[in-house]
Amino acid sequence: MISILIATIDDPYLVRTIEQIRGAADGPSEFIVVNDGGKPIDLKDTIVINHAEMLGRRVSFNEATRLAIGDYLLIIDPHCSMTNHWDTWMMESCKESNLVFPVIRDMDPQTWQHRPGDYMHVSMNREYTEKWWFRKKLKDCQLEEESMCFTGCGWMIAKKRYWQLGGYDESLGKYGWDGPEWSCKIWMNDDPGRVLLRTDVICGHIFGTNEKGKLYRCEMIPKQKYVAYMQNKWADKIPSLCERFAPVPDWSESASERNTRMSQGTEREVKLERQKESVTRNDKGEIIRKVIVYYEYVFKDDGNGPDEKEIREQHLNDLVEVRRETWELKDGELQKVA
Repeated sequence: MISILIATIDDPYLVRTIEQIRGAADGPSEFIVVNDGGKPIDLKDTIVINHAEMLGRRVSFNEATRLAIGDYLLIIDPHCSMTNHWDTWMMESCKESNLVFPVIRDMDPQTWQHRPGDYMHVSMNREYTEKWWFRKKLKDCQLEEESMCFTGCGWMIAKKRYWQLGGYDESLGKYGWDGPEWSCKIWMNDDPGRVLLRTDVICGHIFGTNEKGKLYRCEMIPKQKYVAYMQNKWADKIPSLCERFAPVPDWSESASERNTRMSQGTEREVKLERQKESVTRNDKGEIIRKVIVYYEYVFKDDGNGPDEKEIREQHLNDLVEVRRETWELKDGELQKVA
């Protein structure tokens, strides 16, 4: 049996997420939802923990895991879908020691259809921040692919393994950087497992839900506190992990390259991204044309400036268009034309 754990703060997609994931599973499952400071909720066939105030993702999932009766845990965001057989296939790879995550695809908030693009392998940079890492196309991947890191929107671990590794470290803070925390726990402990991408399972994820308080505002860990914590805990072991996945972006540069980059004031790089979508429908309500515009802004400094939350608040108006895609209805389906 699998226990599906969800932390939420008034997320409008929660019920649909539960129904879709339950319907796509092969076997029995239980849902435990932690309402972390939102309006009190009561859901049918679901265990609900209502926090009067925001306690954070780490506290929430540790609390939910103590109640879980499943042998495996799926920790997932409240605005996601999973493809059929996700439970059977992910458990095959998870076993006793591994952590498994699916291919991620951006999902349309209205139709829940997947947008083009596969988000798969993930790396960590020198600030222990997870970054999407294009290593190969999905068609060229094995069924199981080792990954240096993963993002926290959806992943599976055995409950026994979860507690063997200490669960979430609540001292770290409330929200942010689940993937690096757990990747380091899996790869670099005395009894290591593997972080595995399961390429036949797709998780649809609605991106940007927490951008500028779009749905809810989480209390993120201050960046400098997070970096200091990770360096103190893992700095002596990270070289062996980088060697396993070499060449790793940001870690594989030479000392002279790194010194040059630091002297130029680009030790840290924070990329702000957003996309806007406009659609045209016919008389039947079908989408016949869709335009997606992508915007970004790159903030650079020597690593001693404001945290990412402050950067986002200060520079969201500096986003500029970097590309756009146009899709039109042809032969019964939307096809990219530009």
